[in-house]
Amino acid sequence: MIENHRELLVALKDHYEQQKELIWPEANHEWNYLRLQDFKSVADYNHAIHRICSKLKFCKKEPTNADKIEKTLSAMLPSDRVLQQQYRAHNYNVYY
Repeated sequence: MIENHRELLVALKDHYEQQKELIWPEANHEWNYLRLQDFKSVADYNHAIHRICSKLKFCKKEPTNADKIEKTLSAMLPSDRVLQQQYRAHNYNVYY
């Protein structure tokens, strides 16, 4: 039991820094191997994107909107190449 506020804050910081080191490799792996075809719906895919981004944000390595858009476009099936080109042509800047 820590009664000194400063010692408590230092202990909490140390604890959460260790958590970041454990969470980051898993979140990075999930991000790298995320594929749209692994999900039943786009909503499920978006949920996974936001869950992974929350983990990466906690680790101070959150992807930008451009990264999220590029990940989604690159995760589409090859048969959706026309859609990829159309979305890229619109030059979206925000991932919703």
